[in-house]
Amino acid sequence: MKVLQISDSHLTSPGQWLHGSDPLERLRQLLEHAGEHHGDANGIILTGDLTHRGEAAAYQALGLLLQEQRLPVHLMLGNHDRRDMFRQCLPHHTHGTLSFLQYVLVHGQHRLLLLDTLDEGKSSGHLCPARLSWLQAQLEAAGSDPVYLFMHHPPFEVGMAPLDNCRLDNADALHAVLAAHGNVRHLFCGHVHRHISGCWRGLPFSTVKGSNHQTALRLGQATHAHSGEAPGYSVILADESSVVVHYQDVACP
Repeated sequence: MKVLQISDSHLTSPGQWLHGSDPLERLRQLLEHAGEHHGDANGIILTGDLTHRGEAAAYQALGLLLQEQRLPVHLMLGNHDRRDMFRQCLPHHTHGTLSFLQYVLVHGQHRLLLLDTLDEGKSSGHLCPARLSWLQAQLEAAGSDPVYLFMHHPPFEVGMAPLDNCRLDNADALHAVLAAHGNVRHLFCGHVHRHISGCWRGLPFSTVKGSNHQTALRLGQATHAHSGEAPGYSVILADESSVVVHYQDVACP
């Protein structure tokens, strides 16, 4: 299985720049790069913060951009998104029977579970009982098949207070569900705008840069700042014996 992860595009209304760059153009360049160099991938997952303010024009611009893509692109929500506006502007990308954007992708024996951690009006994320119940049911249905969990908000700390203060706010509840099944092989998150990897309570994880702007590496209690680093995405390779995550930077003018 080969899957690409792009995150945190923070699209604005077309023509509006954010933190010194055009979010729509940068996402376009990342998608073009991904299509050119990884056209054999099973698909691309955008792990949330699709827009910066949840504006209709931003979602509409995203919809037009996705029409140009050869690879399947699967959308998730982050704290900067708005479910109602997303559903109104991108009805063909609304999945699942819940009121949340949670769904399953199956590639051979591999199951990818895409979670909705958006807690409307808050920067931090949350998984309510309905979403956790859905997750539990999907883990049970997977049986011994390997599962890969995608979510916008990380449940773990990364050692940077501004990010740790707005992570998933009920990590213990999530861990209790995962620990009861033991078939999740890797956790993929967005939100932090950095390439980070590690292990959370025995579960390997990785995060990815944003497609528009990046968070400076300022550990501890230092205030949040942007770094000016190039955007990037992840190339995920998985088979029966391993999960490998490559980090690809893309030089954008």
